[in-house]
Amino acid sequence: MPRPPLELRRSGPSRAFALWAAAFVAALALSSSLAYADTIHLKNGKQMKGEIIEETEEYVVIRVPFGQVKVRQDDIDYVDRQTPEENKVEIGRDLLAQQRYGMAIDELEKTIKSDANSKEAGEELARAYLAYGKHLLKVRRLDEAKSVFVKLRALDSNCKEAAEALKSIEGENRSLDGIIEQARGKAAQQDLDGAIAAYDQALGFAAEARERVAQELARCLARRGDASYQAKNYDAALADLERAFGLDSRLTGPLDGLYASAALARISSLLNNGQLQTAQRYLQRVLVFAPTNPTVLYVAGRVEESVKNTASAADFYARGLRTRVNQATPELLAELRAKLEKSLNMGTEGAPVSVKSVDESTFAEAKPGAFESYETDHFIVLHHNDALAKEVGQVVEAHLERIAGVTGLKTDWKEKPKIYLHHTQEEYTLATGQPEWTGGVSRFTHTPNGIANIQVHSWQTSPRLFKSVLPHELTHLIVNQSLPNYEALPRALHEGFSVLMEPDYRHNYYINFLRLRFKSQDFIPLSDLLRAKDYPLDPDFYYAEGFALIAYLVKIKGLDGALSLVRDPAKAGAIEDRILAIAGQEKLDKLESAWKQWITKGQ
Repeated sequence: MPRPPLELRRSGPSRAFALWAAAFVAALALSSSLAYADTIHLKNGKQMKGEIIEETEEYVVIRVPFGQVKVRQDDIDYVDRQTPEENKVEIGRDLLAQQRYGMAIDELEKTIKSDANSKEAGEELARAYLAYGKHLLKVRRLDEAKSVFVKLRALDSNCKEAAEALKSIEGENRSLDGIIEQARGKAAQQDLDGAIAAYDQALGFAAEARERVAQELARCLARRGDASYQAKNYDAALADLERAFGLDSRLTGPLDGLYASAALARISSLLNNGQLQTAQRYLQRVLVFAPTNPTVLYVAGRVEESVKNTASAADFYARGLRTRVNQATPELLAELRAKLEKSLNMGTEGAPVSVKSVDESTFAEAKPGAFESYETDHFIVLHHNDALAKEVGQVVEAHLERIAGVTGLKTDWKEKPKIYLHHTQEEYTLATGQPEWTGGVSRFTHTPNGIANIQVHSWQTSPRLFKSVLPHELTHLIVNQSLPNYEALPRALHEGFSVLMEPDYRHNYYINFLRLRFKSQDFIPLSDLLRAKDYPLDPDFYYAEGFALIAYLVKIKGLDGALSLVRDPAKAGAIEDRILAIAGQEKLDKLESAWKQWITKGQ
């Protein structure tokens, strides 16, 4: 399944100091709980424990779990030392005691590589494999558990517990296979409710079931959503379609017309019942999903007219006609509405409910050779397909207006961002060096006047191009225009704000993803999330938790409260302290507990 985009950026001149300070704070925080290895006793009474990897007359460099810290000799009272091998074993032992299995195993495997004959390291590594494997099996992360027990058996071929665990995992996988086959059988019999329930049972049975059944479950949800739409149960249709899109983004193109139709039908019903505020919420939901659809824009105009917002209504009608207005008057509003109604072939019954999906097959056609250029008010689209370039231009302009409007952040770039639409995914990955799971990437440099050398890259047939990649990458540009450098905000929060500006189906996907993983006791601690500089092996975790943390802050303090992290990045206080202040918590573990409860219970 394609995953969210990865961003590469060059930092500003303060990066070295920021990294040193973050590592120093992390080391001091850890020193009270870690009981391993070289210990630097500072003159101020504090201790730093880790592995000394460099020492000169002026400073000592000590490696701690989250990086390296350079300490001046003048600040050191004395040092207790161990051998490098003893050091790594002690680190691994302490991390294992804290149930930080992955980090413990990483340390001990390094020791084995450097000293294959270390009996102590081998014994500790076997203990780590066994403890981690048992944990994974208990929380039903079967594939990961199998991998760990296979490593344990390779390390200790006589380990009975490893053999028994692998046999148990085989049995669990057979049970999972049975549930999936049951789901497939019900789907074949058109029992959509039964099939969806069985697929959900598989998802709850083991974490890896998601990769096996996601697309099948998405198709069942889409079919049930269509049936709900035909039965005029529009909320149920929207819920099923949004979940289907989250599981398989390739469905967003073929089914965007059905989704928009369900949303517009619900809006029409709300308007007829005088529920204007609720109608506006549904309108925002569909506008994020289909910001350039003429029928959606027409209904948006009618909603804005209902609340006496002439300027906004005229703007929506004009956008539906692919034009702009400078100053709206009642006469111009009526003229624009009439023109749009005519272009939509509307009769006397009012707003149409049925919306046709865009034929995205035309976007796959590609001219050979160099990029051609298509310019809009704020962007330059580099492309190999005229129709695609025009659609991308319309979509990104609409997202720019929406995101800038709701955030109030600056978009005064000194140059127009360039959007590169490569022929294929392979060409995109070759040109950008990005892994295949990415859907797009933004690149820029920070200057005293904002960001420059701005580029966004994706490819023509990316299944999330219109709905997800463009608003995601655009949000990165808008957020970074207000920051002095990229490191002013943790990487996870950069992703969190960007996901926040994507459609609801992406939000729901990530929250449901976390709920399933929390059941299997699988998550990134907030302390690690906020310090992390690189993406984990499963990037979905990073994006999901980053989004969920931002969404939680928005719930507590509103969007403006969360955006204070962007608007005032230079204010005093560590990022953790500022997040705690917004959340109204005193300690990070208390915030983590409340945040996880909110995700799990949906409160």
